Amino acid sequence: MKPTKEQWEEIKIRLSNPYGVRFFLCDGYLVSATCFVEKMRLSIAVCVDGHISGINHWVGKESNMGEMSEISRKFLAITKKYPDQKSVKISEKIFGKKECKKKGLYEATVSTAPFFKTAEGFIAHLKRQNESIEVLDYEDYRSRLAQKMETPDAAQ
Repeated sequence: MKPTKEQWEEIKIRLSNPYGVRFFLCDGYLVSATCFVEKMRLSIAVCVDGHISGINHWVGKESNMGEMSEISRKFLAITKKYPDQKSVKISEKIFGKKECKKKGLYEATVSTAPFFKTAEGFIAHLKRQNESIEVLDYEDYRSRLAQKMETPDAAQ
């Protein structure tokens, strides 16, 4: 059951205010999004199944994005960073253009992090990457999280 347009607007407003929290059930994962202040800016932290885990963070070349875990792809913010021209020129002088291309020095580095800069970005990412999205209230989220933690396969 996908949220209505009015529910998305309410979520956007709630996550645009400091310390606003919303809870979701997305494709079987329990997700909480919390707005917080970081360096005088609002950011949104995303917790999957009750925690932020370093196991789910991913860093690699753009051509290797298929190796990214499902949680990283579905819930974490993806950023690209291209190499600066100065380091590319230095590498070309040292290794040569052919070797630089072979090593992938021209490719963008992609990383994931559980922080979004805007509520709109978080909502768009959630809609794009998940088939089923359900908005939960706090009590329902807590009870489902407790059930998930009691099952033996939740220790992953």
